Amino acid sequence: KPNKHLAFAGGPHLCVGFQLARMEGRIAISRFLQRFPLYRLIDGARLEGRIRFRGYAALPAVLSTVAGEAA
Repeated sequence: KPNKHLAFAGGPHLCVGFQLARMEGRIAISRFLQRFPLYRLIDGARLEGRIRFRGYAALPAVLSTVAGEAA
């Protein structure tokens, strides 16, 4: 099912690098999950207040590679 969001525009305004950006994202997330399979988010997440570029200003997490061990 195609993703209908407009992050990379569409039609004649389609970003030429959108496939590369998606592939980079998949690789980055996959590698993160391989390295830190037991990661967990902790309290303190803070959303950025801008309108155009939404996202987190802070997203605290504990990264661990094995049970009971923090990286």
